Amino acid sequence: MSHGMSLQVSFSEVDFPSPYMKVYDLTYQGYDHTQIRGWFLLPLFATSETLPCIVCFHGFGGGRALPQDYGQWILMGMAALHDQVKLAMADVPSNSNIEVRIEGEHGSFRCLADYIRTFPERMDQVYETMSYFDTMNFAEWITCPVLASVCLKDEICPAKCYYATYNRITSQKEICVYPFNGHDGGGIAHGRRKLEFIKEQNMIG
Repeated sequence: MSHGMSLQVSFSEVDFPSPYMKVYDLTYQGYDHTQIRGWFLLPLFATSETLPCIVCFHGFGGGRALPQDYGQWILMGMAALHDQVKLAMADVPSNSNIEVRIEGEHGSFRCLADYIRTFPERMDQVYETMSYFDTMNFAEWITCPVLASVCLKDEICPAKCYYATYNRITSQKEICVYPFNGHDGGGIAHGRRKLEFIKEQNMIG
């Protein structure tokens, strides 16, 4: 996105039945002028005027869901592309080793396999284009600490694909492997590890 482009950000407070946070309907303009919407959650128990911000990106085929769904956080791309990111926690990360994802028809990348079946002469162009979105190609730009989770029974984002990115990260990093989990990022057990990781990085008391 061009730094000279106006995001046209707007906030609108919504009614939410919690005494611990305010919820805002957040809207901004995307690169192609598409309206992008999210939730902005502000804790009311915080004592500092300046707070770290946790950014959560949903995966393919989803939306922003409901405010109460946001206890899970962050994706590799933002960690690499913005130097203000202080830490990244990526659960069953997507967009890594995309050629393998396409060839294995894993998750949403099956649609590209279908496209190549219809237009086999365009395969090289598809691979070249998708390389610009493959996190393994900018993993070395990540400078913040990284906590990742992979699950060995995940057929949507196979663990083997993410290692192509993880092995190229040069900053502090840790990966949690869950042998019997699928596309759930380690579930409740990993949720606790993420809280511990945030504390270890002195982001919470």
